[in-house]
Amino acid sequence: MERPKKTVRGFTVSRRCDDCGAKITIAIDEGDKCTLKCSQCGKEYRFYYKS
Repeated sequence: MERPKKTVRGFTVSRRCDDCGAKITIAIDEGDKCTLKCSQCGKEYRFYYKS
């Protein structure tokens, strides 16, 4: 079984695309900003860390 990916800050990324249901991977991880991208349709999701 594959382990979920983690961001630089240690958050676990285990999400599926809202459109096609494929697993999402980390495209860009800058610590407080993270961009996730669907491997099939290419839809991007952006997340920001707030303290």
